[in-house]
Amino acid sequence: MRILYEDKDVICVEKPIGVPVQPDPSRDRDLMSCVKELRSLASLYLVHRLDRGVGGAVLFAKNNRAAAKWSAAFAERRVEKIYYLVAAGEPQASGEMRDFIRKEAAASKAFITKGAHGGAKEAHLFYETVARAEDGGTPCALVRVRLTTGRFHQIRVQFASRGMPLFGDGKYGSRKKGCRTALFAAGLTGEGLSVKTDVPFEEYPWNLFAKEAYDI
Repeated sequence: MRILYEDKDVICVEKPIGVPVQPDPSRDRDLMSCVKELRSLASLYLVHRLDRGVGGAVLFAKNNRAAAKWSAAFAERRVEKIYYLVAAGEPQASGEMRDFIRKEAAASKAFITKGAHGGAKEAHLFYETVARAEDGGTPCALVRVRLTTGRFHQIRVQFASRGMPLFGDGKYGSRKKGCRTALFAAGLTGEGLSVKTDVPFEEYPWNLFAKEAYDI
């Protein structure tokens, strides 16, 4: 486990892909428990989340005061979350996506809706296409995303709904095999915090693009 930043109030670490960020019904080893043991902490607070299949920067608070501060900062969008993804298709050079998303807990899946009904919430992001490639005849793109809301499976379902599923994301329509969902939380910036971590660019499909493309 790689520590990206730490002070008396918070600790930011790189979550390995496939590791749950907090205890869940699987009872698999989770990141929060690992951090607590590593620093011998009696308590630790999660102030934002990453899906199990997503690796990258995760911030924890060490006390109640810090937890309240950072939870509010994320909720009020004062912390910018930067992601990289590999999507099938040919996204525009830059743009934004704004939708309403409804989570179906039973299916562990999100759906785009026409409005704010059935518990749907607004989801918004900005994106920039930083490199393009082709894989087995499929055009694809390396995309940098600035997430302004943090809905369940938001990035995955928003890109898939526009015909650009993330590589390896079979749940949302990808037919690419031999890789995990190509989404990585590469940085957090705001409230005096600025951390970044490296995308696993040696692995497929990240290795379809030059290392120099991964610059936040």
